[in-house]
Amino acid sequence: MEVINKSQKVFLLFVATIWFFVSIDAFFIWGSLGGPLRIAGTAGMFIFSLLIVNKWVVTARNLPVMLFILLYCLWLMRFNNFVVSVAKLFDFIPFLLVLLWPKAILKEWHGFIRKIIIFFAIGSTVVTVLSLVGVLEYIPHFTLSAHSQLHKFLDYQYDVYGVFVTIRTGYVARACGPLHEPGHWAIILGFFYLIDRFSGRKINLWIVIGGLMTFSLNFFLMFVFVEFHNLFSKNFGKTILYSAIAAVVILIMVFVLPPQTKETLEYMIFERNADVISAGEGSSGSLTGALDARAGDYSLSLYESMDRNSLLFGTGYSDSSSALSDYRGTILYMGVVGLALSILLSLSILMLRAPWRLRISLFLCLFLVFLHRGWMMYYAYLFFLSYLAIAVNGTYQKIENEKTA
Repeated sequence: MEVINKSQKVFLLFVATIWFFVSIDAFFIWGSLGGPLRIAGTAGMFIFSLLIVNKWVVTARNLPVMLFILLYCLWLMRFNNFVVSVAKLFDFIPFLLVLLWPKAILKEWHGFIRKIIIFFAIGSTVVTVLSLVGVLEYIPHFTLSAHSQLHKFLDYQYDVYGVFVTIRTGYVARACGPLHEPGHWAIILGFFYLIDRFSGRKINLWIVIGGLMTFSLNFFLMFVFVEFHNLFSKNFGKTILYSAIAAVVILIMVFVLPPQTKETLEYMIFERNADVISAGEGSSGSLTGALDARAGDYSLSLYESMDRNSLLFGTGYSDSSSALSDYRGTILYMGVVGLALSILLSLSILMLRAPWRLRISLFLCLFLVFLHRGWMMYYAYLFFLSYLAIAVNGTYQKIENEKTA
């Protein structure tokens, strides 16, 4: 007899999903609801884990991952005050419990979260299109003040249409899903696209379109990293076909759009990114210069003045008014030791049993994050999504094979 029935499982998976959206810093936790939702999500993870304790899976393969999670969590906790340290426990310990869950339940949970992600991808796409055609500003919305010190310094504000967050940068309101950065949202969508491709699910166009509509190179690069595996599989022809269809659709859109909208798209897709890269390369003639162009001078000066002890063990620097989001920012915050622990945790997940094509795609996606979104490694969700990609690998393909057998 099952310990919990179907309705109880759905409820508990929903509460566990709250933990995921809290961990990615969704906008609904920015206010007074943040604490209660964090507690509810973590409690849901504990209760669900205890109810399925007879199904826990402990192997020689997931034990190293569990060990590195504990070490990494303890290392991160040493840099902050008591409140932030407790938040780290609420973030990482539930992920530790997830490692004990059987793959069948992880597959169900992935399907649950995926539906919500698709919902946000659809809404974000609609909001972006309305912005491009110039009617979004006439739709009722509410405004949130900037979430980070850096965004406050840049005088950003978030316009929220229902539950869909946008941030206006120049010509168009860029979609952020439920988050506070388009690039952050692009990476989340990129990981869900990766999971879909390797689990054997059909491509969800809303995830692809939503990712492209962030106008972030993050999603485009992750898309390439994921599709790289098709070069060595029978699906390569489908990739070419879908790419050709997408190219035709984009060309048609370009020809029928008003001139002003076409100029906006050209800026968002090409000029905006080219300006940042050329500014950095123009000052130093290197890719590092392009990364420096994204960083704050104060953070760079702190990094360059670090002594040997600080380089090894970090400074706990957490002034979000100045950005240094590449690997140097990670070293500034938690030192080379902390960076090494985050790499070891990533490698321990990549060493789990999985096709080498999945491992390569995951490695490239994680490497992209390490290069210019290092602060994401302070949280559990990227490690969780990487583990989820391996845990549900091929599960949907097996179901399709059984149906056609």
